[in-house]
Amino acid sequence: METDSSMWTEKHKPATLEDVAGQGKAVSEVRSWVGSRKRGQAMLLAGPPGCGKTLMVEALAKESGATLIQLNASDKRSTQDIEEFAQTATTMPLFGGSKIILIDEADGLSGKQDRGAASAIIKLIKASNYPIFLTANDPWSPKLKSLKPYIKTIKVHKVPAPSVAKRLRDICVAEGIAPDEDALKHLARWSQGDMRSAVNDLQIAAQGKNAFTSDELQVLGFRERESTVFDVLPTIFRSGSMSASRKAIHMADKDSDELFWWMESNMHLEFKDPAELADAFETLAKADVFRGLVMNQQNWRFKGFMVDMMAGVSLSRKDSKTHGFIQYQPPKKFIQMARAKGRNAMIASAHSKLGGMLHCSKKSLLRDYAPYLKLIERKRKGFLESMGLDKDEIKAL
Repeated sequence: METDSSMWTEKHKPATLEDVAGQGKAVSEVRSWVGSRKRGQAMLLAGPPGCGKTLMVEALAKESGATLIQLNASDKRSTQDIEEFAQTATTMPLFGGSKIILIDEADGLSGKQDRGAASAIIKLIKASNYPIFLTANDPWSPKLKSLKPYIKTIKVHKVPAPSVAKRLRDICVAEGIAPDEDALKHLARWSQGDMRSAVNDLQIAAQGKNAFTSDELQVLGFRERESTVFDVLPTIFRSGSMSASRKAIHMADKDSDELFWWMESNMHLEFKDPAELADAFETLAKADVFRGLVMNQQNWRFKGFMVDMMAGVSLSRKDSKTHGFIQYQPPKKFIQMARAKGRNAMIASAHSKLGGMLHCSKKSLLRDYAPYLKLIERKRKGFLESMGLDKDEIKAL
């Protein structure tokens, strides 16, 4: 059988929005928004990697005949990059037609070098006559905070295993490969909702062969995937199994120290029985003892005991059961730290703009100048903005 070197993720891309697997609701919302879109508003497609966020925008452009103008915000993210992109994106096409603008991985904006990039994106959203899409893995990322008033968010979920299996089956047929149904189902479950990785794995295992069977799965090996804290907490709280909870903690995308605080902040939501809640906190308190030993003595052998006690919380549930969806809340400690970090960043940004003019340190700016700047701003609205400060920097001062 002849083989080619093209990636199947590119070769078998959907031609229309309806061909995007497992995202019927999101597709319907995208169509509705495009049809009733208001100038000055963009759409944020938020979801885990490989669920089809970028694919939906590409399919929309392909089926509508629009030119897709794309920027990856994690690669080119400075203010200059965004402004140059905006100039290209908002220019009328030479031979007429429409455009669709895509800013991929918008939550990739970070660090001092990106300051001002968010403002440049907002200017683009306000000025553009064309639909603008942004994608992000985490819709709650602090990096997207300033964009919130200008975006409509649609959550794109993991692709269900049956939809992954069907798509893999269609690709096998197109490639002249006879698929084994059990092998497809195993690969679909293995992908954990990541369609892109499922197609890549299928290509690695089946390209150049006449059939795809369970034997071909052996060439892939087992790929451990990190689990989010929202997947890990239900396992710890509800499984009733030390081994399952311990495995979940080790596969979490959070360090065990951070996971400790997530557990402490959400146990009251899971354990409604007072006796069970008391037992759960007693077990977590023992984990905290070992956590303290790790920090004070720098003896990392205690880390294993800490994880074991955290996993032991799963044994606290005796008779009661938790039904329905529980919205876990981030620890207040982390929220306060994030706010303080954000304020400090804004103060540092303001100082970088005003420090040179005032010839003062950051401490002096806050202590000696900020009260007077605040007073002037009250008397003359827009004074600080005229000095180059944005709204967040003014609020921080």
